[in-house]
Amino acid sequence: MPAEGRGLGSRPTQDVGRAWRLGNLSTPINVQKLQMALHAKAKTESGYRFYALYDKIYRDDILAHA
Repeated sequence: MPAEGRGLGSRPTQDVGRAWRLGNLSTPINVQKLQMALHAKAKTESGYRFYALYDKIYRDDILAHA
C-alpha cells in the first residue's frame, strides 16, 4: 500500500477507465426535450399522474439512446 494510505486505483484513474468503458453518454437533444417536458409537467401539477408513458418510452430515439 502506498505511503498516503490510498489503494492502487486512484479516483482520476477510475474515472478514466469508466469513461472508456461506457463511451459517449451525452444525451441527444430530442431526448432532453422529452425529459424536460415530463419534468415540467410533474413539477407544475403535483397531483398529475402519468398513466400512458409507454408511447414515450417506445420511441426509436429513446430506445437508441438507452
